[in-house]
Amino acid sequence: MSTLADDLKAWRRRLKITQAAAARLLDVPLRTYQGWEIGRAVDRPKVLRLAMAAVELEAVDPDRESD
Repeated sequence: MSTLADDLKAWRRRLKITQAAAARLLDVPLRTYQGWEIGRAVDRPKVLRLAMAAVELEAVDPDRESD
C-alpha cells in the first residue's frame, strides 16, 4: 500500500511538474508541499487526494466543460 507521500510524488511525476508547480496548483506554500512529499502529516488527506484528481483531470482534458 502506498503512502500519501508516495502518491504525491507519483502524481507530480505523471504531470511532469516541479514541486513548486505542484504547490501552486494545489494553492499551498512550497515548503508545505515539500513536507507532504517527505511524509509530514496532511490535515485533510481526502481533500488533498480530490484536489490531485481534479488537477490531473484538467491536465488530461483541459477543454472539458465544468458545471
